Amino acid sequence: FPIAPVKGDQVIIEYFEPEIRTFDGILHLKKAGHDFKGIYQLLSEKNSDFGASCDNIKDWDINCPAGDDWQTVKHAVVKIDRNGLLCTGSLINNVRSNGKPYILTANHCLNTQEGAEEAVAIFNYESPECNGQEPDISEYHSLSGANLIATPPEIDQLDFSLIELSESIPLNYKPYYAGWSLHSKNIRQAVTIHHPEGDVKKISVDSNTVETKSYPGQLYNDTSHWLVNEWEIGTTQGGSSGAPLFNQDRRIIGDLSGGRADCDDPIEDYFAKFSRSWEDFGIAEYQLK
Repeated sequence: FPIAPVKGDQVIIEYFEPEIRTFDGILHLKKAGHDFKGIYQLLSEKNSDFGASCDNIKDWDINCPAGDDWQTVKHAVVKIDRNGLLCTGSLINNVRSNGKPYILTANHCLNTQEGAEEAVAIFNYESPECNGQEPDISEYHSLSGANLIATPPEIDQLDFSLIELSESIPLNYKPYYAGWSLHSKNIRQAVTIHHPEGDVKKISVDSNTVETKSYPGQLYNDTSHWLVNEWEIGTTQGGSSGAPLFNQDRRIIGDLSGGRADCDDPIEDYFAKFSRSWEDFGIAEYQLK
């Protein structure tokens, strides 16, 4: 049961055991991580992840006008924290539509069972208004621990991982299980929703067609990525990795590997193609299918 980071120098762990029992409980603390560098303070003068992303970009909070048509889909996107390693993931539907708590993210974010077990998924971390203030902690929620369901056999082949949370998602989290598409044609718009630098939920929009490309430096298999040439709204940063790429039908067609995009020049982002992750490898634990 990993927990989200807690500010302060002390934490109290309480264990409740039934009065009538036939067992004696044992509480084992496997690991305690202490943030001796003060990462919250380094990220932001506000002493939190809030405001850590590009301060020269405005109107890209998910509750700005650019996100008006994404107010349902936004609930699929979660912030992932694994011992301070920040990424983004998305709740994703399956063909049975049975509410299994699957999350799609990048292989370079999570690629082992141990990593999945240590992951914390944080829901609804968003500013309540456009260019607004930090949300109250009571307005977002977290679930800890997961199982690794599928990822490529090697880290330099395809960049996807599918994990399943260890427990069902409470309805008050407002979970939305995003749809997906294997089609690679007639993509007229590209949108990603993400947590850059662990900041509140942002939206980036490109109204142009994406291209099939190979990731620079031959890091992944050939032609396994979508290239977004330039974001018209927003950008991506560290912490955005694993974020879903949506088409104009609001269906996932990829997840973010990386690229050149930054605060000053929002160009050339590469997303691992969902259609390649689907069944490039024939063994179940190596494919999304």
